[in-house]
Amino acid sequence: MSKQKKLLPILALVFANVLWGVNIPLVKLGLRSIPLTIFIVIKFLVASLIFLPFAIKTWKPLTQKEWGLMACSSLLYITCSTVALNVGLQYAPSINAAVIGLLGPVLLCMLSVQFLKEHMGLKAIIGVILAFAGSAIIIGKPWEVSLNGSTVLLGNVLFLVFVLSGVISTLIAKPILSKIGSYQATFLLLFIGTLPIVPFALMRLRDWSFHSITPGGYTALIYGTIALPLANLFFFYGLKYKRAHNVAIFEYIEPVVVIIAAWFILAERPSAKFALGAGLVFLGVYLAEVRLPRKLFFYRYGRR
Repeated sequence: MSKQKKLLPILALVFANVLWGVNIPLVKLGLRSIPLTIFIVIKFLVASLIFLPFAIKTWKPLTQKEWGLMACSSLLYITCSTVALNVGLQYAPSINAAVIGLLGPVLLCMLSVQFLKEHMGLKAIIGVILAFAGSAIIIGKPWEVSLNGSTVLLGNVLFLVFVLSGVISTLIAKPILSKIGSYQATFLLLFIGTLPIVPFALMRLRDWSFHSITPGGYTALIYGTIALPLANLFFFYGLKYKRAHNVAIFEYIEPVVVIIAAWFILAERPSAKFALGAGLVFLGVYLAEVRLPRKLFFYRYGRR
């Protein structure tokens, strides 16, 4: 594989996590004036229809088993994961979601070795540890700002469902991506996962009007409809050419972007420890994705 082809999946995964990171503060703006189910359906269903012509052009036939696996991956990734995250934010602080979300890359790294039989070299392990440490420094101590109670516990459980759903979905979809294109995978992910939410959105329309949407709500909708499908497209492209445990490393970029976006969008200023944490995150990604000089080790720890 040429250097350019090696670089493109890396850039795609970086852009995907940047777009996802910006989305979190915008979701807060959107949900202030738009019901959750309507918000999700508009974003993902419209986006899936935008990708449909491109998916048809590059469509590859799937077996019955592959259809079933892709459906399971989509339901976990959109239906379970997205709903769990957004509902959980109504019961627990968002900082809790960020901390629990740090479990995702770690679980994906470990499970990809177990179920996808991937080899995880020493530099990837070091990258995971450094990126995890950087994200933990940025997030801080959630117990200092959280309130004990059953509602917080419920929110934390939903955040855990969000993390587990995303990890399992990635593991299920990874083998199929070698057969289908990124457009087809993105369309199937968005369309199938949104369908179970449509009936609840239609019921919610009975007591809600589009005139209630604020400027912030429109901004969140426009961004979600355009940027999130692109993020998923970039993610599937990167996942197609990179091993799952390498993909997991890039997820540590998202907490850094969340804080930067929240600073500009919600006027939430980051603390002084942000620079140190961000530095460790990017150092971890660098070590995981760039071959270390041979002087650092007596031999190479596998091929990526």
